[in-house]
Amino acid sequence: MLLLLSITSKVFANAENEMAAEGLPHVSITPQLCIIKSDDERCRTEVAIHWENVSGVVCIEADSDSFHAWCASSTEQQSHTFTLDTDTDVHFVLKDKASGQLLAGIDFKTTLVAKQPLRRRYRNPWSLF
Repeated sequence: MLLLLSITSKVFANAENEMAAEGLPHVSITPQLCIIKSDDERCRTEVAIHWENVSGVVCIEADSDSFHAWCASSTEQQSHTFTLDTDTDVHFVLKDKASGQLLAGIDFKTTLVAKQPLRRRYRNPWSLF
């Protein structure tokens, strides 16, 4: 498991370095995952989206009703922090404000806590021994 984790982290690090070297737009989200206890619970958390290698003013859109489209005020702004309230995965896209061109996309995932199985009693409660 640890070997798999180290290999995947190296692959992602190499991909990010290649994107930065080529000057391609890159977007990241923190946190990337929210763990909820039950199906009827919602994830309410502070989320930060950060982007790099973008030349113009950007807008962020999502496929969730809890997030309203947002546009940066200048090219110097390279991140946006907001409160997200959701019970499903949310896909965010980064678009150029002037042209509407899609620059990058990223997912915010929600997952249920793994329920532990109930232990079965081996002895009857009425046993004398």
